[in-house]
Amino acid sequence: MFSVCAHCPWQHYLSIPEWKKAYPEAQVIGPKGVDEKLPDIRFDFLFTEAELDKTFGDNEIQTQLFPGYFHPEIGFLHVPSKTFLNADLAENLPATEQFSTSGVDATSGFLTWVFIKMFSPHNWFHNFVLLHGFAKDKT
Repeated sequence: MFSVCAHCPWQHYLSIPEWKKAYPEAQVIGPKGVDEKLPDIRFDFLFTEAELDKTFGDNEIQTQLFPGYFHPEIGFLHVPSKTFLNADLAENLPATEQFSTSGVDATSGFLTWVFIKMFSPHNWFHNFVLLHGFAKDKT
């Protein structure tokens, strides 16, 4: 059993102490840096630039750190069910990595341009919406 921690300054790591208390046998993993935000929690594995991926169980869960985003993001693949889990990875724009092998420009089209300008993670509007709309009670 895993208690997974994603590195985000507002919310993703805040419930780890409660999860660890409820599931003491769970392994706690996350990217380097989040351990400094939770000094009372022992992390079983920390992702670094040198260790971007790790497999857990008997090839049951494969993980990958994506350090190039605004906040380091971890993707999880549950191999038996072929289920991919992520938190904010899908909403980080522009989607250049997702489009890298498609032959289509990830920034093409007027509506795409408007959406990217408004909701890119490095944009003040995106950060304002996240902080004041979604993380209001979590800081």
